Amino acid sequence: MDVKPPTYGLPSHYHLFHEWGYTLKGDLVIHEPVTPYQTNGALYRFTQGTWLDRPAYSLHGGTWEVGGLRPQNPIYLLLFEEGDGGVITVGPNGDHFKPDFPADRPDPYRPDWKAVEQFTRPWIVDSGNSLEWETDKEVSGRFVKWLSDDRVQGFRARLVKIPPGWNAPADANKTYFKNAQRLRYMLFGSMKVWSFDAPNSAGEAVEVKEDFFIYQPPRSIWGYGSGPVTEEGAMWLEVTYANGLAVGEGPLEEPSRP
Repeated sequence: MDVKPPTYGLPSHYHLFHEWGYTLKGDLVIHEPVTPYQTNGALYRFTQGTWLDRPAYSLHGGTWEVGGLRPQNPIYLLLFEEGDGGVITVGPNGDHFKPDFPADRPDPYRPDWKAVEQFTRPWIVDSGNSLEWETDKEVSGRFVKWLSDDRVQGFRARLVKIPPGWNAPADANKTYFKNAQRLRYMLFGSMKVWSFDAPNSAGEAVEVKEDFFIYQPPRSIWGYGSGPVTEEGAMWLEVTYANGLAVGEGPLEEPSRP
């Protein structure tokens, strides 16, 4: 008997904005088509530590018309999207839709996917198995895994790790950006960071632990005090935008010191 599995999920689609994600826990598979006429693209498996850097016009998603189903366990993603959440599906029944918005907010566009001259491709990497820790050349004693570094567009992402008992070097005690914004998400351990009201203030220690989120807007001082920063060690995801919270505002500046 010919059995056809049910369709599920969102058809192949793209966005008009950049998105990134880091898999915190769980297991997930995503279709990555190479053409809008492909029903199901290659399957990429996202497990803990998988990094996604997806530019605008990158095709993803799909429904199974042939083949089998893949189980998908519960998953937790740290995900950021720029734009209104609009989704443009492709294929014979291509359409455009968005999450629910207030009735007084009209649809700002209804793009034609057939008019797209070139679709893009994402950068997907399993940071746990495909990347090695390297010595941080900016701050001694730290280690990094580089996830993305688009200097022209102004977007950078990396994992940062400090060992137990780590002391910050003097030149890293106080830094800030004039225009850039930095986001940090604690993945493991705990550490003390300092909040400074002014360049010459002594600062106040704040202990951050796993699942803490840290936002460093322009001209806010990031730093450490004297003594060990962490007892057990710490690791965090660090994302930096050159200006605002959208790609395309590069190049990235170097940190400044008060």
